[in-house]
Amino acid sequence: MNMKSKKNEKYLEDGKTIQKREVIIMKKVELNVIGMSCGHCTMVIENSVGSLPGVEKVLVDVKNGNVAVEFHPNLVSLDKIKETIGDQGYDIG
Repeated sequence: MNMKSKKNEKYLEDGKTIQKREVIIMKKVELNVIGMSCGHCTMVIENSVGSLPGVEKVLVDVKNGNVAVEFHPNLVSLDKIKETIGDQGYDIG
């Protein structure tokens, strides 16, 4: 079966269309955040970072001072995530 490309679709010889799928790459980072000490800190960071477009998951570990973030780098940058945490009064180690 011969295929020819046209725009973002592929067409078979018989004229039927096959939709091309985009691959979405997720990125996971773990940041050392200084200044977290309680449940309120968890809530503030999870809400602020979690509200950024492209952020899928935020896990705060106050005891170890870590914030794990899963995000779409084509929608939000790591710098923007760090800036958002900093805007809440915390430092990135």
